[in-house]
Amino acid sequence: MSFFKREAETHAFAVAGKPVRCGHCAGDRFVKTRTQLHSAGLTFFQLEWLGQSVHVLACDQCSQIQWFVDEPEPI
Repeated sequence: MSFFKREAETHAFAVAGKPVRCGHCAGDRFVKTRTQLHSAGLTFFQLEWLGQSVHVLACDQCSQIQWFVDEPEPI
């Protein structure tokens, strides 16, 4: 049983019209979340809130993480 199944619902996603597959285990079910990217300069000046947000998909089977600027679409 995967850690993510207990935390959130899993889905299959597509980005740029193509289904997302895990590069490690070839899984097709992911947990989606958002996170912010930080740079050393923004952190030094305590301006992390200015950093760009990205979409993160974590594989339900092996937990490998994939990052996307464009929002993944559930399929």
